[in-house]
Amino acid sequence: FSVVINASFALFVCLLGLIAFFADRFDKPSIPIYLVLGILFGPIWSVLSASALVPKISLTGGILSLVSELGLLFLLFIVGLQVKLSQISGKLKTGSFMTMVQGLGVAALASIYLYIAGFQFLEILILSAALVPSSAAIVIPMLKQQQELSSENGMLDISVLVLENIYLVVAVGAVSALSKGSGLAVLKVLAAMSLGLIIAYISSRLVLPKIVSEVLQDQKSFLMAGFGLLGAFVLFSSFAGLKPEIGAFFAGVALAQLPYSSELQAAVDPMTEFFLAIFLASLGLTLSPSTVSSVATDAVILSLVLVPAKASLYFISSRFSGEGGYVSLRSALDLSQVPDVSIVVVTVAASSGLLGGESVALITLVVILTMAASSILISSGNLLASKFFNKPSYSREDTDAILLGSSENADTVFNILKSFYNDVIVVNRGTGTPDNVSMDDTVYGDFSHEEIRQKAGSESAETIVTLKDDVDVEEEVIEDFPSKNLILLEKSPQLSLKFLDASADYVVNPELLAANELVERVKDD
Repeated sequence: FSVVINASFALFVCLLGLIAFFADRFDKPSIPIYLVLGILFGPIWSVLSASALVPKISLTGGILSLVSELGLLFLLFIVGLQVKLSQISGKLKTGSFMTMVQGLGVAALASIYLYIAGFQFLEILILSAALVPSSAAIVIPMLKQQQELSSENGMLDISVLVLENIYLVVAVGAVSALSKGSGLAVLKVLAAMSLGLIIAYISSRLVLPKIVSEVLQDQKSFLMAGFGLLGAFVLFSSFAGLKPEIGAFFAGVALAQLPYSSELQAAVDPMTEFFLAIFLASLGLTLSPSTVSSVATDAVILSLVLVPAKASLYFISSRFSGEGGYVSLRSALDLSQVPDVSIVVVTVAASSGLLGGESVALITLVVILTMAASSILISSGNLLASKFFNKPSYSREDTDAILLGSSENADTVFNILKSFYNDVIVVNRGTGTPDNVSMDDTVYGDFSHEEIRQKAGSESAETIVTLKDDVDVEEEVIEDFPSKNLILLEKSPQLSLKFLDASADYVVNPELLAANELVERVKDD
């Protein structure tokens, strides 16, 4: 029995791998494609397995079910990692107003249509709540690809997404509490969630910085520390009567407040993509063709209503808050979809008996349609917004020099760079930055990641200096920034010569410097 399940699981993963490859190759969002794959392959797989051409696939109790549950867990963990309070402080007021206006407007429009379509009161309440947020899983990767994550509209998008992520997790908790049938149960769940968020925030301030700083230099230990915290909060959720996914969200929130959370997210992203692909595709497998066809018309109409409604409400509320026309329109286009996490809300409700399979199918189709439409809007967002408003200049162009890594000579090197350049940015995976460097001049993370480079302003930097002999980083710097002044620290004489033959301007070899100093002292004596 287990051999059949493993064979079907292996074949299923191979298909997902092919889909992910082609989605990446053609720059298409993979999430709606995974859902479509599951919906299409459900009946096809049944026919093929009946004729013994492929192994039968088990959706309950097998390895596919287990990995799907892990996908849900890691999805909420990644959602929590995106709740970085420091990132939204500058846009909190505008983001809150946009979230409120869009949320009330979309909930009202969705409720009216769902009522006309014949849905019951509780179904309308849950479905309209699930349709309110936008998708970080689509917006953030596409903004990264366009190098817009640090732009004004990018920061505005993030502030809205952070607030809506918190709303989504509260919705998941409230829906799970509704299944218990009493207002007291809802209050208990909300109280437990509030306590979890408080514990997450306090631990991010008092406990985690000390623990993480000890393991930060070893990426494996750093990753395991993050998973350990994930397990601790999942355990807390079980004791508090919450779903384990909510505990995963708390763990993500706690880690997100650390300055090096981007490094953890970059390490977890590939694993999350795998688990999430299994979860979404297996969800599609559970939807029968008859169920999908019964809600297809409603899904198309809702999508046609929601995409322009979301964009319009976001734009109007952003402009009312004082944002510029270009930033408001670009942000409105970015946020015009329904997220994959909304499927979690209705899945929890369906597993609790509050909704039927038709409601899950409806939200799944709306997610597919709105994500597909919004991916086109995001891709052409700059072009569309530029037709109506002038694009402001908001890229970071004030960085003159970048100092990578840290060592006992970091203060001296930083002071030397400051004597030549006005704006020097320190990029470091650890916490040992020069004493006289402010937080505004420090970026925590791995310089090989594009997001970290954007935050550091690598495009405008004239000089890049490394303080640790990390061959991988040095080779990337030489390959990606050949036109800049490159000063590298390298202990290997062979590699030093190799880097000089490439595009490095200077290579500092501590052993040769020490030998030269010794020779000079002997000569003086």
